[in-house]
Amino acid sequence: MEGVLISTDQVITLKQFVDESKKTWEIAALAIHTAVFQYSIAFISSAFAGHIGDLELAAVSVSENVFEGFVYGVMLGMGSALETLCGQAVGASKSHMLGIYMQRSCIITFVTALCLVPVCVFSSPLLQLFRQDKEISEVAGKFSVWVLPHIFAYAFNFPIQKFLLSQTKVWVMTIISAVAIVLHLRLNIVFISWLKMGLVGVALAGNISWWFIVIVQFVYVTSGRFPEGWTSFSLLAFKSLTSFIKLSLASAVMLCLELWYYTAVILMVGDLKNPKIVVDSISICCLSTWSAWSFYELKPENNLALHSVIVMRNPDSFSYRHSTAVPEWASVNGEVDKDTGDNPGIMDEEMNFAAKKIRYEAWRTSAMPMQFFKQRL
Repeated sequence: MEGVLISTDQVITLKQFVDESKKTWEIAALAIHTAVFQYSIAFISSAFAGHIGDLELAAVSVSENVFEGFVYGVMLGMGSALETLCGQAVGASKSHMLGIYMQRSCIITFVTALCLVPVCVFSSPLLQLFRQDKEISEVAGKFSVWVLPHIFAYAFNFPIQKFLLSQTKVWVMTIISAVAIVLHLRLNIVFISWLKMGLVGVALAGNISWWFIVIVQFVYVTSGRFPEGWTSFSLLAFKSLTSFIKLSLASAVMLCLELWYYTAVILMVGDLKNPKIVVDSISICCLSTWSAWSFYELKPENNLALHSVIVMRNPDSFSYRHSTAVPEWASVNGEVDKDTGDNPGIMDEEMNFAAKKIRYEAWRTSAMPMQFFKQRL
């Protein structure tokens, strides 16, 4: 990458390899558990829907993998733009911008959620347009409307999580998600097994569980534990939204292309003979892919918490050469907010310098195992 010259001739000792691996796993292990716990909410919902009937399981599977998967991908992508800006703010010691960035991201994801509501409301005719079974489409359409609160929970969940990651509070997310899984399981037992509420109970349990995660995380963030990162609600969050939207859209498109694979699979098999059994079978396979989330969270260059730890623990030991050139992908406009010094969408010179440190250390950490074994061969 232009502007960063990295030396690959450094000799890596076994001790360095072990130390860096430990630092990576301290963060990655918690991140993996958080992702698996939250992903398991949909898995538990499908499991209890299967106890109701084959039609209900197929409808929930279509709703979760097609419409909720579509919305989840968009929301996760829009929220992931916050990783770039939070990483820059931490590296440049501008922690006061973290709260403003989070609020700005919440505004954008909330408006995006409002725009996606019609997709869920008219999900039944949309499914039939893609030649899905009429009976499954009608039940899936009703279920998609019942789980609309999920969409708005996603809208606030991802920005708040990026804030916590930038503060290296991954353990907080893990504990909250673990409690949410227990709560979700208990609610499903009460609503489905005891009260016989059917798919309404499945949707209600999911809504409560997701909003439990969002509310507890938000209370933790605003409880005064981050005096520099979170000060209060600010009207500055409404400034420079255009640049932030551009960065969010680019991130959303990139991530959605990865996550919409399962959506395409469900739509293709829904046109086969005996769609109830086929959709049930393929959805179980899709919902059992915990390993995919594990590998995604293991990528150090995608882990904002790891970047923050690198900067906080070892801020002055970066072996690189600095150039004032700003990478092309980082440029949206050249205007800096006069009130805050904020430059959303591009990296000013100080943030660009800090971001290069983060990128180099992320590269060095991920490449260290390969270098170590090459040196031993």
